[in-house]
Formats: sequence, C-alpha cells, structure tokens
Amino acid sequence: MSSNTPPLVLEPRREDHKLVDGSQYLPPPINRLPPELLAAIFSFLVVDYEESLLLRATIPILLVCRYWRDAALGEPILWRTIYHTPPSLTSLLLQRSKEAPLRAAFVLDNHDVRDSAHRVMEHFNRVVEFSLIGMSDELDEILENLPEEVPFLESWNMTKKLNHELPPPSTHFYKVRAPRLRRFALRGFTCDWTSSLFSGLTSLGVFNAMRGTKTSPETILHILSASPQLTELSLRGVFDESNIHGISGTSIEVKLPRLKRLFLGETFPVAGVNQMMMLERLSFPATVNVVIYCRTMNVQDFHRLFKSLGNLTHGSTAIPMKRVDLTLTGHAIRFEGRRVSDTGEPHLYLSLQCSQPRGSLELARALCGGLSLAGVETLHIPGSILGEAEPATWTHLLRYFPNVQTFQMGFLPRAIAAVLGYTSEDGRTPAVLSRLHTFELGSGEHSFKDEMSLRVFMESLSTRCQIHCPLTRLKIDDVVPSEEPRYARLVDQLVSEFVRSTGPLTVTLEQGIGI
Repeated sequence: MSSNTPPLVLEPRREDHKLVDGSQYLPPPINRLPPELLAAIFSFLVVDYEESLLLRATIPILLVCRYWRDAALGEPILWRTIYHTPPSLTSLLLQRSKEAPLRAAFVLDNHDVRDSAHRVMEHFNRVVEFSLIGMSDELDEILENLPEEVPFLESWNMTKKLNHELPPPSTHFYKVRAPRLRRFALRGFTCDWTSSLFSGLTSLGVFNAMRGTKTSPETILHILSASPQLTELSLRGVFDESNIHGISGTSIEVKLPRLKRLFLGETFPVAGVNQMMMLERLSFPATVNVVIYCRTMNVQDFHRLFKSLGNLTHGSTAIPMKRVDLTLTGHAIRFEGRRVSDTGEPHLYLSLQCSQPRGSLELARALCGGLSLAGVETLHIPGSILGEAEPATWTHLLRYFPNVQTFQMGFLPRAIAAVLGYTSEDGRTPAVLSRLHTFELGSGEHSFKDEMSLRVFMESLSTRCQIHCPLTRLKIDDVVPSEEPRYARLVDQLVSEFVRSTGPLTVTLEQGIGI
C-alpha cells in the first residue's frame, strides 16, 4: 500500500441506511389507501362484467394479499350479484352483501337452482333486478311468497318456457306494488293489462301473450300513455288475432319523446292490422331504431304502416338512410335501412308479408313510395325468387332511389339488365339510377344463366356510356357455370369488347363453381 493512500476507515452504519434497508417491508402505495377507498376501486373493476362472470372477476382480488381480501370482503357491493349459483354460495353471497341492493337471475332447470331462488326470495325486499326463466309450475313455486310491496325493485324480467301441456303461470304477481319499477318484460304469460306494473316504465317488453289476454290497439295506447318516459318498447304476439278493433277516440295519440328502440311483431293478418292501428297513433322521434314484423292479407292493408313510417324519413328531424338492403321473395319483403353505407345496425328493419300471390314487388313499391330515400347511396338486392317481372315494374321501384351510386345484386333478371339502359324522354340521362358508378353482381341463384341476359346487360352499360353516365367499376362473381366452357369465353369476349368501347373501367370477374 502506498504511503500516500489514506487508511481505510470502517464507519458504523448510519440510521438512515437502516431505514433504506427496512423500506422493503413497507406496504405498496395502494395498500396505504383506507380499506373503504380500496373497496370502492374494486367495485369499479367489476362494473363492466356480465352477471355470469362477475363472481369470477371478484375472486382473484381475494388472492392478492390479506389487506385486499379484508377490504373486498367488507364491501357488500362486490357480493350483491347472484346468478344461477348453488345454494351454499347463494347463502354466502346473501351474507356478504349485507343490506346492499341485490341483482338475481335464475334459470329454474334443477332443484339446486330453485333452492337458491327460494333463498333470494327471503330477501326480496332489497332486490333491485330480478330475472326468472322456467316452466309454469316452477315459476309459480318461486313467486308464491312474493311480498305485497317490493320497494326497491327496478328491473323485472320473466320468461315461461314453451310447454303447451302446462297451464300458464299464476297472475297473482300483478298485484305486487313496485313503485320504483322501470324495466318490465314478460314472455309467455297471461297479461293483466290493468296492473299498475305497466305504468311509469322506461323499458317495456311483452312477448307471446297467452290466448284470451291478447288485446286491442286502444288498450296498448292507454298503457303506453302511462309511461311517457319509455326508451325501449317491444311488443310481439300481444294483439287480438280474431277481431280488428277500432279506436273510439279520434284524438287519441301517445307521444314517446325519449323512445330509442321500437320492436313490433305479429304473425297473423288480423293481429297485424291491429298492430298498425296502434302504430298509427304513436308518436316518437325520427332517431328511433325500428324493427317491425307484420303480416296482412294484401298490400293495401299496409297503408297505415307506410304512412307511419313515412314520418321517420321526412321532415327536419329525420336522419337520412345511406344504405338499403331489399330482399324480395314471392309475397314477402325484408327492408333494412341504415344510416351509414357499411353494414351497421339497421335504423329501420321491416319484415313484411302478405297473402297476395307474388306480391313482393308491389309491396316493395308501396313501401319505398312512402319513404324518403333520396339520401340512399348504396342499394343491395340479394338473390330472390321473382320469376319474370316486367321492366316497367322495376323502373317504377328503382326511381325511388335517385342518388344511388353503388348497386349490388345477387341475381340479374333480364328485365333489370334492360332497365339499366333505359333513358329519359330526351335521351340525355338514364331513366333510373342516373348517378350509378359501381355495379356488383354477387353469387346469386339467378345471376347470368343465359347468354341473352349478359348481352342485354352489356348493351345497357354501353348506352349509359354514350350519354356520359358510365360505370367506373364492374364486379361480377360466380357467372360461369362449370358445365358450359363456351359461356366462359363469351363472358370474357363481351366484357373485353365493352371495356375497349367505354374507356377506363375497373372490371373484376370471379369464376364460381356454378350449377
């Protein structure tokens, strides 16, 4: 060691070093929170889970450390959801939830679940959401001990499983007082339309009312007038199927200014007319998502419906539809109108059927004539069973879509192939779809099954080019039957000639399996 090197001095460890070394035993920052605040954070962690997964999301919290476990066990909100649980776990959840509002749902398919449901019924005075699915006798067994009043119940959903051999469930539950009930749904029940449970609601759903309790448009209107704050309304199989009921007061009109979703469905012609009579007196915003299933004897019976729907697409508050999917099959149509051009949720969904033979085109014309379709940019007509409709019929229908830019079809009848080439009286513009720039022919049952259809189609497109309304994109799928190689050569030949004569055009041909 050099003489200039200072001697090594060993000093005792300072107290602050001890604190640094001991810091590894300090709790993590989150565990310094009060247990009440930590439990509140846990409640936010599980708020987005479905009922069936909520318990599975809570259990891992107990396994982190003792502090987390104690905090979670002390938070009743984490244990208030009872979903199809076995009896022992149900009792444990009822204990841990203390006086917290309960959410319970059961499918009564075995003895243990029914036992759990009975245990929840002993605490029904603090239930806020309740759902039951079962046979008539199972439902009656659970509901027989209902209290006269359920002060906190906000959501009540009950479904009777289909079984024609059993009588409908008892109706004594209609006498229960539920002052806070806002969401009420019944499936397969006898309906007591005078019950106070049908008033003051924000969501109402009644499906497949038992025979003898199907009702009139006026009764439904009176029920809806007692719930002016409704945001969701679903009625299916509730209207009288044997008699058409008039409405006594000409001034009866129900306004539902907050309605967001409307679902109506009837499968019998008489019930369909009753449904439309109710809808005719119902007023709601144009922003509502509407789904309607309806059947009548003839096209003329739909005039009430078309008049009511016209209010959704006309006026300053209407939201224009950008895309329409129109399916035509014999005597039925399916209409899907969307606010955007992609395949989003339909703003207007209609499934309409009449007993008039081959009435789908007339039905479609009557419907489209009552709607405002000037904003539609994409029209899709998938494969259908139409036979040989006249060109004039297609011309009439397509004129309701003046601004369509993309036309998609799953088939191509010769009549449509011809109509696309029709011009106005002065010969300067196309008679239909004057703004069309993209045509897509999909893999449809009727797509290009003969040479003449293809020739007529190409002639029509050439005519549009001559009047300066050419296509910019043409896509044809599955046009070549495998048993006719000559047809494949014809397609290539005609399309090539067409492209040479019309100039820039994107053409896509995809050979399918064919039939």
